[in-house]
Amino acid sequence: VDKDDTVWYTGKGARLAHLDPETGKLDLYPVLRRGEHGIAVVLDSKGDAWFTALQGNQIGHWSRKTDQTRLLANPTPRGRPYGMLVDRNDKIWYAQFHSCKVTRFDPVTQRFTEFPALSQPCMMRRFGLDSKDRIWYGLWSHSKGRRGRIGRLDTRTGKIVEFTVPLDFPVEAVDAELLTTANGLAPAAGSDVIRALLVDDNEINQAG
Repeated sequence: VDKDDTVWYTGKGARLAHLDPETGKLDLYPVLRRGEHGIAVVLDSKGDAWFTALQGNQIGHWSRKTDQTRLLANPTPRGRPYGMLVDRNDKIWYAQFHSCKVTRFDPVTQRFTEFPALSQPCMMRRFGLDSKDRIWYGLWSHSKGRRGRIGRLDTRTGKIVEFTVPLDFPVEAVDAELLTTANGLAPAAGSDVIRALLVDDNEINQAG
């Protein structure tokens, strides 16, 4: 949602869209190839829109100043960009679904930096940023006998720590987690998981 309460979204229509709920005006930016679709849209401090293009293996940028869009190729082939966020320094962070990496894009230097999850092979979709500038993500794997894990990346140092989830549920259920400033980790609305996790610096404990 933009500062003026207009809404940005993307999806299977191969475009970035901007809707004004008051007037009904809809601006469409056909930036993706036919058959592709976007997943996430975030806004930086300048009001520019950034988005992921899953099937195109790209991220996109709309400039508020020029009203133009561009696409940037993900550095890992078939990595599949998925969830995205922007930090307080306007660095763009996104998850690579298939290659299981947290990725940073610096709009100033135009450089990508990848942080592979420790528990490979795995998959990653979305993550959250806490008050200490740490990214928390959920992992799952199709490998038999592999339990779900939750990871924490310190965006300032690049250090990653991962924790085995001590609950008996599909790891995909904690993929879209909500991380509060009190370090409480809970499943997003609509999830089949109803038990919360309490997180501290060293372990994850079951609650409820």
